Amino acid sequence: ARFRRSRLGIIWAIIQPLAFSLVIAGVWGALFQQNYMEFAVYVFSGMIVWEYFSNTVMVSQDALTGAEGYLKQGRIPLIVFQLRGPLSGFFTYVAGFVGLIGLQAVLGVLPDFGFHLFLLIPYSIVLLAFLVPLASIFSILGTQFRDLRHAMMVILNGIFFLSPIMIAREYLENERLEFLHYVNPMMPLLDLFRQPILYSRTWDLQPLLVILMWTA
Repeated sequence: ARFRRSRLGIIWAIIQPLAFSLVIAGVWGALFQQNYMEFAVYVFSGMIVWEYFSNTVMVSQDALTGAEGYLKQGRIPLIVFQLRGPLSGFFTYVAGFVGLIGLQAVLGVLPDFGFHLFLLIPYSIVLLAFLVPLASIFSILGTQFRDLRHAMMVILNGIFFLSPIMIAREYLENERLEFLHYVNPMMPLLDLFRQPILYSRTWDLQPLLVILMWTA
């Protein structure tokens, strides 16, 4: 439904974050003295995860209010509507991931083959395990607080600029910013995604434990 009547369909799930990444890499890459195309891949990988997270949060707020007509007609489990956001967003995430692999192949920066690549499968499970309950919580809050959408737009903007999406990761390695590793869920989510696909590494234990605590 998101791409209905568009000629390119779900390909826009690749084009939109990729175009943003190419523009941002030109400015921020120069600021951080990064190689343009390598930094574009870095930003693109961050945008894929970010869009899945932010869209799930925003869409889920209307999951139950938008289904009011169905819920009044019969006893339909709420989870049917609460799952719609994270599950439909997952297909967009997969499309973006395919685009990331394609971009890496074109630039000749594909990750080394090894066990670390198989971690992308449990990563998808970790991602869903975090986002499904989050979507359920926001769907309930959305029925009670109609100002929540406006507040979350402000909060999400703050999270975006405090996450290593278009900011080089090393600039957040600061004692004063140490708290971000724990209070910002995007930090561990991005670390777990990038370590195998960008740096050909297995996961560090810290980000995994942090996102599991968030999920719990």
